Amino acid sequence: MPQSQHISLFFRINFFITSLLFLGFLTFNHHDTPLTLFFSITAAISTAATLYLIFYLLFRLFFRFSKIMQLVLSIVFFLTNFALIADLLIYQVWKFHINAMVLNILTSPAAYDSLPLGSSTLFLVGAIMIGLLIGEFILFYIIKRFSLEKITHFNTTFNRTFLPILLCIILGEKVAYGLSDVYNKEPILESVKPIPLYQPLTFVQFVQKHFGLVPVEKVASSNTIDKHSKVHYPLHPLKLDQMAPSPHIFIFMFDAARESILSSDVSPNIMDFSKESLVFKNHISGGDATRFGIFSLFYALNATYWFNFINAGKEPLFFKVLKEKNYQIKIISSTDTRWPEFRQTVYSGVQKDILDAHAGSPQEKDAKSTQEFLGWIADIDTQKPTFSLVFLDAPHGYSYPPSFSKFKPNAGCEGINYLGVREKEKEKFKNSYKNAVYYDDKLFGDMIAALKDKGLYDDAIIIFTSDHGEEFYEYGFFGHNSSFSKAQVNSPFIMKMPNYPHKEITKVTSHLDVMPTLLKHLGVKNPPDDYACGDDMLAKDFNRTYAYVAKWNKNAIITDTHTYIYSNLPNEIFKSEIRDNLDYQKTSAPKDGEIETILLKVLEENRRFIQ
Repeated sequence: MPQSQHISLFFRINFFITSLLFLGFLTFNHHDTPLTLFFSITAAISTAATLYLIFYLLFRLFFRFSKIMQLVLSIVFFLTNFALIADLLIYQVWKFHINAMVLNILTSPAAYDSLPLGSSTLFLVGAIMIGLLIGEFILFYIIKRFSLEKITHFNTTFNRTFLPILLCIILGEKVAYGLSDVYNKEPILESVKPIPLYQPLTFVQFVQKHFGLVPVEKVASSNTIDKHSKVHYPLHPLKLDQMAPSPHIFIFMFDAARESILSSDVSPNIMDFSKESLVFKNHISGGDATRFGIFSLFYALNATYWFNFINAGKEPLFFKVLKEKNYQIKIISSTDTRWPEFRQTVYSGVQKDILDAHAGSPQEKDAKSTQEFLGWIADIDTQKPTFSLVFLDAPHGYSYPPSFSKFKPNAGCEGINYLGVREKEKEKFKNSYKNAVYYDDKLFGDMIAALKDKGLYDDAIIIFTSDHGEEFYEYGFFGHNSSFSKAQVNSPFIMKMPNYPHKEITKVTSHLDVMPTLLKHLGVKNPPDDYACGDDMLAKDFNRTYAYVAKWNKNAIITDTHTYIYSNLPNEIFKSEIRDNLDYQKTSAPKDGEIETILLKVLEENRRFIQ
């Protein structure tokens, strides 16, 4: 039918456009040899061809309905190409594709409170969307102006010439990947990582059984926890010494504050506070993103338990103890605690004590949070034990008042346009980030001064920390949630304890150790193994030899020298990495068997609190 010829040409032209977008991802690949470059090109084209083959099978029978199919396919191709462009931009900055985290953001309205995109970002995204959609309709209009004879000739030529070539590319690429997997040809296996939607073909068992080929041995590691498993937390009923002290406890957190950013120049108030406190110089968060960092801090559990606890709705033991001891509780957050879903997890038992309804930019919200804290402190009964958490967001949003533009040149004070991030301008973004930390440091100083004026400072436990760090391409990445480098997972941790003199501690500590330390001080008699994957960091025999860090689909075991990374995804079970902590470059595993011993411990940790 004539109409179907127009639709067929429209289909084929869009295939070429989509193929170019897939090839665009190869700019993020580091091709060691012409072979890996050639293979990754075929893999990109193969993925695009497979996607369009699926579209063809779905819609071919309806090609005769030209007007309807014009609209349907225009929308389908628009959504496909827009998703690829969005994924390209995401991968450029964070080195991961659209995944469960991104989908969670898109489907959670409250998420945008924690992810200030900026008007320029939204404008650019809108322009791309409108341009792509209009482009599809213009393309079809142009096609309709060609003669039926020319269109039929092009379609016939494509079917006779290009289609067999595409089929050979798909088949050859899949077989090549399968053999590379059998013989563990890492450059080939690594070269397809930047390609979205790539589906690897593996046939290890087949070639082993039918051809006698012996696959190269790989070390498998997995700690995936079934999120539908039942939570068993704590393992035994709470045992609490009611005669134990009930000190005031204050935790101050800056979103995305990395440990190395603290200095007398950037954070003078925090540095003054540290002179009276215990300073943990090698402290590692439980995740490289907010939800996993805060989860690991308050539950003292590996962040892979997040998915279980969000289903179970179980509050941390810490808040249960505070309520048992009749603490006055106040959670003050500059970001909406509905996303990440802390009202379903960390704060599920203290929701009435949350203040998080703020409007404005991150720096404006931080100012409001500080004023709420100051007002609350002014009114509390100092004879009753008090707990407060203040979570400030300006460093995460690169947001600060113009008067705090101390570090220059910078990228501005009203947030960050992630689509404009380029490595060559990293110093500008870092200076904006430093200005935001500098501003929040001033607010921190105001809150500490209020505690002193109220007579709450001397006998209180006061903690300054963060949920995760922030990177500026020091190890090849930007921001956070993209790697387990020191810049992204090493958090500041400063704790003032009554009757403890100032000391700098260089041993490895983790967010997992914070609650066991506090709960022991509050009189919890249960051993940490009953409720935590961490331990009391102030104990004389405390000796952490590794830190466990998790994110959406990858996990890391960080030792003094190496970072061992592995995935939760079944199809990436053998794609583990070992990186040197100094430069975060890939390296080989030490031959001391250290990782095997630690993996067994981690497997046990990740099973202990589920049934």
